Amino acid sequence: MSQVVVNGRLWTSRSDTIVDGPPLERVLAARSYTDPAAVRALLSPVPGPLSDPFLLLDMQRAVDTLLIPIRLRESIVVHGDYDADGLTATAILTLFLRRLGVPVTTLIPNRLDEGYGLSERALETALEARAAALITCDCGVRDLEIVARIEALGIPVVITDHHLPGPELPVCHAVINPQRQDQQGVQRELSGAAVALKLTWALAVALGQDELWKLGLGYAALGTVADQMPLVDENRDLVRLGLEQLRKNPGYGLGALLQQTRSNPEELVARDLAWTIAPRINAAGRLGRQQRALDLLLAKSETEALPIAAELEAINAERRQLEQEARATVEQGLAARPEQLADPLLVVADPGWHVGILGLLAARLADAYACPVLALAPDPEIPGRWRGSGRAGGKVSDLHALVATAADLLLEFGGHAGAIGLLVADDRIDALRQRLVDSLSAAPGGFLGDESSAESHIFDSSLYADELTLETAEEIERLEPYGRSNDEPLFHLSGLYLTELQTMGRENQHLRLEFFGEGAEGRIEAVWFGAGAELERLTASTGSLDLIATVGVNRFRGINKLQLNVKDLGPTVDRMSPAVSAGLDPEDCWQSFPDWRTEEIAAVAGLNEADLLPTREQLAALYLLLRDRLPPHGAALDLERLLDELPDRSTPVADRFRLRRILDIYHEAGLIVRRPTASTRLIAVMLPVTKRVDLYATATWARLTAAPDPDKGREFE
Repeated sequence: MSQVVVNGRLWTSRSDTIVDGPPLERVLAARSYTDPAAVRALLSPVPGPLSDPFLLLDMQRAVDTLLIPIRLRESIVVHGDYDADGLTATAILTLFLRRLGVPVTTLIPNRLDEGYGLSERALETALEARAAALITCDCGVRDLEIVARIEALGIPVVITDHHLPGPELPVCHAVINPQRQDQQGVQRELSGAAVALKLTWALAVALGQDELWKLGLGYAALGTVADQMPLVDENRDLVRLGLEQLRKNPGYGLGALLQQTRSNPEELVARDLAWTIAPRINAAGRLGRQQRALDLLLAKSETEALPIAAELEAINAERRQLEQEARATVEQGLAARPEQLADPLLVVADPGWHVGILGLLAARLADAYACPVLALAPDPEIPGRWRGSGRAGGKVSDLHALVATAADLLLEFGGHAGAIGLLVADDRIDALRQRLVDSLSAAPGGFLGDESSAESHIFDSSLYADELTLETAEEIERLEPYGRSNDEPLFHLSGLYLTELQTMGRENQHLRLEFFGEGAEGRIEAVWFGAGAELERLTASTGSLDLIATVGVNRFRGINKLQLNVKDLGPTVDRMSPAVSAGLDPEDCWQSFPDWRTEEIAAVAGLNEADLLPTREQLAALYLLLRDRLPPHGAALDLERLLDELPDRSTPVADRFRLRRILDIYHEAGLIVRRPTASTRLIAVMLPVTKRVDLYATATWARLTAAPDPDKGREFE
């Protein structure tokens, strides 16, 4: 695999497979698409067929249960959830049933005072509505007691959910959930909205109105993207179908939201659903105004929808402010107790946080600190208990399995591999944190997954300036929609020269750039979001630049142009990460063979032993550099940038090895707390020094300078 350094960061190619074809073929090869039939299916302009809804267990039972009240036009309660997936699922079923003339009562619990799932209000609502049936959306699979009580009143319950079930399923008329242990033959990671859509499809078939269910495709696509389902196989086809529908007719509600955000419906892609629409719908649920989001999705006119869209925009701004304040509190806490960063996960809690932003806060921290995060705040209803949201991060992908090891300490919990919610008594928070730390330390492999590794920054392929054409961008777009498990391809571009640079955005937080490259057809346009602070550095740049970027099409008023979306940018450098001639990197030897001496590692790498020993000047200089650079709460450090300022330089391989050993020594000596996050990054916090520190008394220095064993064979000589 090739490696390049861009802006001080080490980027690694996704694969060492070399294909002498056009860019799209190189991306496919890097992603191990080798089967011709799979490639044809992937690149087909026509989405594949969705799987038969009756493959889902209990689907026929659900249809049999609901057909009678539908035909008799009897009242049905649709009970949803307050996030974008649950709200879109609720809207799908509600609009479908109302189109059939069925009176529907919707119920979305308030996140702040009711929490997730079915509660006493579900039972009361069903009784008040004289419901002939109750359907859940994106919830219910763990609500055994309340479901049993509703059923005991003679009200049939049909559960549609996609969260992981507990040891027992609710006893009711139907439990439709692709995550059931006895379920086979379907894509297990479907969204709640997709499961609701499947139910409408099955009902439409039974009623002889085969096309009616397709009205929910757009909302199902939104729920799938919003809940970060993997965009492969059926999910990918579902999102493609939904986007086609939304581009033609987004409906009054989403149409108003697109107006509010100045988005063109005809140019909608999955990224717009994830970053523009879903956050605004989610914000309402997070702050206890979930009904307004549902009102938008069910709006019957533009006049009704426009003021609601404006209201959601204001709610989203309020959510953003609350999140920023909570993040600042976390950083202050880490500055006061930096030893927390030594743990393989973070558990953060504060009595002043709004429970509605806990999930977002956990997600942001999991990304920033590259580890699983649980964020907790007091339950607004019941004193003495705390609500929490968790997100997987770093190398831990199955957070649900990890939290399950502490189930006896929790009042309740649920969710899936990437995200969980929980309730815990305030006197058990410390025990919960310690249990999870112990579980990760004892059996880390049980919670890891293929997508969780943060080993390095990955790009798909190199791209040459003469390949930067609109035709190339349109070819790459055949891989849309992008999302989890189907990332937008990243390319390494070398030898470009900056010809134009300006800021854009309300706060000048983004950059608009133009480049020239030898062989390119004219100027190369690009944007770099969130990089406004790079303006001064790039203004002073005069030489050749390397980029990591995506290649897309900018569509504006009928004109299509190539546009790069920059992810990283820096001066072209000759130094890369060369493979060691003997086939083993010193760092690999150090980690894999703890009994090897420094001289043995040096011999394999073709280096002198002295090249691998940190010098006194390096030990002193790096500490002063960290002391000046690190804020009190710590920060992510880029090792390639630190390497550029290290004195007494040797070879790139030796320098990287020495830099990591110096950081090991600092950690063991109590000067820093650090946690690796990627091959070229780590999180570090400086610790206060209250006494004299002997760096040469650390275990790492002892191993580096250990005398050779005279009885050991000299196989490296």
